[in-house]
Amino acid sequence: MVDNNQCIFRVEGIDGGTELLNSPATFYANGISRELQIVSGDSQSVPVTTSLPKALRVRLVDENLAGIDDASIQFKVLSGDLQFSDSTTQQTDSQGFAQINAQFGPIAGKIVVEATATSFNSKVNFRLDAIPGSPSVLKKISGDEQV
Repeated sequence: MVDNNQCIFRVEGIDGGTELLNSPATFYANGISRELQIVSGDSQSVPVTTSLPKALRVRLVDENLAGIDDASIQFKVLSGDLQFSDSTTQQTDSQGFAQINAQFGPIAGKIVVEATATSFNSKVNFRLDAIPGSPSVLKKISGDEQV
């Protein structure tokens, strides 16, 4: 049973059908939950080869929503064309925040970036859109001089 981040286990000891001394026993295990949350940078839509206007920013919090400092956050591109401007592993600051800057590559499309609090196995996904830029050159391929 789980109640307010506390797991309660009831253990009964039986030996040949006879209850053992001090059985049943109840054990309590306090667990501290940690959650990675997206703060900003999700759902951005900008032209290809453009730097994201907002950094991909997360916050790692405990069960009381207090920031957890000095935790490693790993950023990874799951799909799409995106390059990071910084190291893909960032440390949370004293308030639990970590962020990374990035730039879209030349290929338009949907991009998914995963951020993981590596020590706590908590993950979030950023969903971004690299949209085609304006054409810079118009080039004739075929179809000229048709009658």
